[in-house]
Amino acid sequence: MRGAGLRGRRAVPIAVAVLVPAAVLAGAATTRTVPPAAPPAPAPAPAPAPAELDPEPLPPPPPDGFVAVSRRGVHDLGFVAAVAADPRVTGISRLRSDTLGLTEAVATDGTVIERHSGGWRVPVSVTALDPPHHARVIAADADGAAALADLVEGSVLLSASGAALRGVDVGATITVAGRLDLSRARTLTVAGVVPDDLVNGAELAVHPRDADAVGLDTRETLLVRHRDDGTRPDGSTAAERLADDLGTLWNAGRTAEEVEDAELRVRTLGGDAGPRLVLGTVEVKTRFGEFAYRPTPNVREVDVERAWLDANLETDRLPVIGAVRCHRLIMDDLRAAVDELVAAGYSDWLSPRRFAGCWYARRIMVGRAALSRHTWGLAIDLNVDMARPGLGAEPPDELIAIMGRHGFRWGGDFSTPDNHHWEWVGPAATVRPDRDDDVDGGAAAD
Repeated sequence: MRGAGLRGRRAVPIAVAVLVPAAVLAGAATTRTVPPAAPPAPAPAPAPAPAELDPEPLPPPPPDGFVAVSRRGVHDLGFVAAVAADPRVTGISRLRSDTLGLTEAVATDGTVIERHSGGWRVPVSVTALDPPHHARVIAADADGAAALADLVEGSVLLSASGAALRGVDVGATITVAGRLDLSRARTLTVAGVVPDDLVNGAELAVHPRDADAVGLDTRETLLVRHRDDGTRPDGSTAAERLADDLGTLWNAGRTAEEVEDAELRVRTLGGDAGPRLVLGTVEVKTRFGEFAYRPTPNVREVDVERAWLDANLETDRLPVIGAVRCHRLIMDDLRAAVDELVAAGYSDWLSPRRFAGCWYARRIMVGRAALSRHTWGLAIDLNVDMARPGLGAEPPDELIAIMGRHGFRWGGDFSTPDNHHWEWVGPAATVRPDRDDDVDGGAAAD
């Protein structure tokens, strides 16, 4: 105990000469020494108060995550209600997204910024969303929620990237259409320009009541926000568990034919609701240029304007494959990848007999408006098995890693596997995603 050393010491007597009056001294034979009273022992020093330690800060709660549930057609209300009733779910935003054609943009003063006729149009990514619900689900701040609230029937919001591509601002009008014959063209007024993440990375956002009018595909995605209770000892994440449960919930009571026809896709999106396996349309156009296109008598192929082709495509002769025509900005990466594949002994995967091209202007599939990345010359098809389109042999992991190091994502990792497809995405290709992820908001890539 602190102060114990002082309390254990004895007081020592001290000799002191005491002065007395002279009369006393005269009759005294001697003087005497008188010991004084012992001084009081000093009071013990108070023990210092223990230092107050800052409590260990509590770890922040895991951020909410997102799961996307997409299907061909609109989700029925019973399923949506069942998803909303899950105690893990904190919000649902219903989205319809596709690539449509823009035919005209006019400034507020009436100046025509661009106009395309004769069936020509510019590809634009469009999402239909319900403003208040979407704002809550993505946890938009006050400014973001106010910006989304400006979206009403007959208007359109432009993402910042989309506005930069178009060169238009609030008050301008744009005309978009989803049908190949442009029979569903609709002119909308620009109500605002917003950050890209507020409109799910699309160029344009329209009100749900305009979705059919502009010809949006009926495929619907539920963007589901959920609480994240972390990873369990078995390694499963909250998003994975919810995704599995939602898939089971949707399949319950449905026939195998109904399940197959709906093409249900359930994928985890992490904490930002934005990851994609491929570059979004607006990013592709920002990086590699924007063109006008028009349908051809072929139900899938399209024409692309000659000026863009001349400025952006080039042909090179590569080892084994031979002549390849791609976008000029990916040629160095493609050549480096092919050189490394040959050196690693994978020449058989580069056989010109099984090479299906790089630039090939077409839509993703018959009946869809979205364009394949082959239309930009950003994808290459290798080792194609014509008897099993998209489902040929799976490449070795080493081959996938080599292509990934040079920026090419393997299509076999898409939710609809395309084993012969390789698409340039840049550095992100070095990370292998789960197959539960999706391609560009639900579209296949080829």
